[in-house]
Amino acid sequence: MGDLTHFESMGAFWRWAARGDHGSVFRHLETYPDALESLERLAGHHDIVIISAKPDWAIPDTFAWIADRRIPTREVHITDAKWRVPCDVYLDDSPRQIVELHTNRPEAVTCRFVRAWNRPVFGVQDIHTWDEFESLVDQRWC
Repeated sequence: MGDLTHFESMGAFWRWAARGDHGSVFRHLETYPDALESLERLAGHHDIVIISAKPDWAIPDTFAWIADRRIPTREVHITDAKWRVPCDVYLDDSPRQIVELHTNRPEAVTCRFVRAWNRPVFGVQDIHTWDEFESLVDQRWC
């Protein structure tokens, strides 16, 4: 796979990613540090729901990625309208999704996984690590 920093725009990246002549970026990504361990611990007391906004061409690789890493979930949704899937707590890093979740699910806790590409949103909980997210969930729902 090539260097993902050489694209002039997000549109250029998505055009490259959709071609599929380099192996799917969604099939071979690594998990974030501590993500799997935190999800496994959380799955002991909570239902883990994966909600992903993937293009149609990436859906098979997304399911294979989840299976290969043995993500502890029984529920996966592929939708651009993540807020339509009811949950008690959401964790996302997409600037648009964070706002939509917070706006459309005011009864839920929306968490922003802090990344260079997103900014704080008033009323949204900032999360920096998987351990921090795990602690928040366990404190509120255990």
